[in-house]
Amino acid sequence: MNTDFFKFEKGDRDFPFYNANPKISQGDWIILLFSMILAFGVYLFYPNGLISAILFPVIMLIPLLYYLKGDIGALFTRLSANDLALVVILFVGYLIYAIILGEILANIGLMGNEAADNGFISWFSTFTLIFSLMGEELLKLIPFLLFLRIFFKYTHSRKFSMIFSMLVVMLGFGLLHATDLSAIPSVILIQGLGSIFEFLAYFRSKNLLMSYLTHLLTDVFIFVVTLVGVI
Repeated sequence: MNTDFFKFEKGDRDFPFYNANPKISQGDWIILLFSMILAFGVYLFYPNGLISAILFPVIMLIPLLYYLKGDIGALFTRLSANDLALVVILFVGYLIYAIILGEILANIGLMGNEAADNGFISWFSTFTLIFSLMGEELLKLIPFLLFLRIFFKYTHSRKFSMIFSMLVVMLGFGLLHATDLSAIPSVILIQGLGSIFEFLAYFRSKNLLMSYLTHLLTDVFIFVVTLVGVI
């Protein structure tokens, strides 16, 4: 196996774009970043919740697949039984991580008012997670691939580039969940660094379905237990 791969990775698959695989221009990166901004704006402001949830991933997938020359296998592949087992393990791992860290932050007064207000959680919003969470995974993937390209270009270290790209994206993803300044510590630690479980799923397989399903299980579980009054 290539020594610049981590041992837990499937060595027959790699991340696209960062190593001219395929090569895309600076203008192409700008279009991909613009698709993120457009998709997120539509998701936040389009009045129909279902349509906005569907458009959220679609707007980013179109240019991604175009630059991948239609190679959908570069993003999604068939899941094996072992893949599904790993998804469940990472889902449970995140729940344990979030519960423990949430208790610690609450005890030291740093929990804040992060995350979604329970008033926005409904059975309809739970259903739309099927689409919107793929959008969130793409919202992490595109900047991850961009930073991976930048770091790899100057360091020629794939492992270093993966780690630092992941950290930058996790920080940004966490901050997207902040509703006010008091929430920043908790969203960075829980939603931001907590997304390492989704990154591990993707790093293992280079299959976005893995991180998506890990994320979907987590959010659906949280929404359902909130709706039934468990928390």
